[in-house]
Amino acid sequence: MLHSLVIMGYRLSGYSNFKEFKQQTYKCHSDGRNWHPDYPYIIKHLDSCRFTGKAMLYNMLQLPYHIPFMTPVSLAMNNLGGSKAQSPANARRMQSIGPTLNYCPKCVQRQLGIYGRSLWERSHQLKFASVCWRHGTRLIPVEQHLHHPLLPADFEMQDTEYVFDSREIWLANQSRDLLVGNHGPSNLAAMAGLYRARAISLGYTRGRKIDYGTIVDHLKKRFQEDFLLRTMQCADLDGVRGALYAAMNSVRLVANPIHHLFCMEALFGDQRLFFSQLKALSRSEETAGRVAALNSDETGPVHKQIFMVELRRSGQEVMVALHKNFPFTHSWILRNALVWSRRKIAELTLRGPKRPSQLRLAAKHRNFREALEEQMSRRAIHANTAAKVLASGSAVGAHSAQAFHRMSSELRRA
Repeated sequence: MLHSLVIMGYRLSGYSNFKEFKQQTYKCHSDGRNWHPDYPYIIKHLDSCRFTGKAMLYNMLQLPYHIPFMTPVSLAMNNLGGSKAQSPANARRMQSIGPTLNYCPKCVQRQLGIYGRSLWERSHQLKFASVCWRHGTRLIPVEQHLHHPLLPADFEMQDTEYVFDSREIWLANQSRDLLVGNHGPSNLAAMAGLYRARAISLGYTRGRKIDYGTIVDHLKKRFQEDFLLRTMQCADLDGVRGALYAAMNSVRLVANPIHHLFCMEALFGDQRLFFSQLKALSRSEETAGRVAALNSDETGPVHKQIFMVELRRSGQEVMVALHKNFPFTHSWILRNALVWSRRKIAELTLRGPKRPSQLRLAAKHRNFREALEEQMSRRAIHANTAAKVLASGSAVGAHSAQAFHRMSSELRRA
């Protein structure tokens, strides 16, 4: 973690006082254990490239442990490029690392063999994680010297104690996976909807409401009551029920990550499944928002203006040009203004007294030329049929007149 880097920098410097070293070198009062708005000064010493320095700083702090349950707005108040003017109120509400630090004896031996020095690991400093996620050993708490800080190997080594409690190992592994999962800020409304849909599908309901008491009973059987009350910092099971309600409905601006870990365990069984579904839901909502913006009436005049410009430029091949150069406009025209576009294309070539009727025909049919030829052929057929009927009618009339005159002459003879 960053605390180890600051300590090594202090030892390589000529300063005899750690506090003076921090203020003069890093312009920062923090020693790298907790979030501080002056960390941009430390970025300059990490790397001249700001992006790489921020990435290194991000991977050395515990801020990623809280980010999945924060909104982009709340994260912006605690970003790595924050200033003193942006007082990180949300950061003060997060858990902080005090003077007591934890280390794993097995991890210290491993680091000495690989790096030649020991380091403080941020995954060992997570709240209520008293077991090493890698070795399953009990973490050893020590009091850090504020004026002359030490690294884990500087303390007297103690005996290694292995832990066989599956609950402690579960919490250590889940907390570490959350810390290094590289999750971004979330849409709290989408998260609450995902929790609710999962609870309903599993039958944790009473009528139309979610039965949080049933979820607490499930967790009680899985972890036992004493472990729940201790890790969730609740006095009784009613407090656990309220904590689960606040986490599943995103009531608090900065939630306790442990509360969410228990919710994920009860509803999903694995946090990876939860975050994969949350990511898919966020993508679908983002796509739906883009489609809604694409089909909104506010963007209609812009799309029509683009269509008219391309129409003057490309003529009857305007839709092909739009599909190639302006795919959003092409999609909007097909969804909302197809009849209007066909009419505008037909106006380029149609002239004469029959232009209004031909424009109406063009708006109805995609292949306007074929439809126009078909209409003209039908009209020609109707005209020929009418002429034949008239001709046959005149022939019948002449034959009837001859027959009448013949009968009249015969009657006169009689």
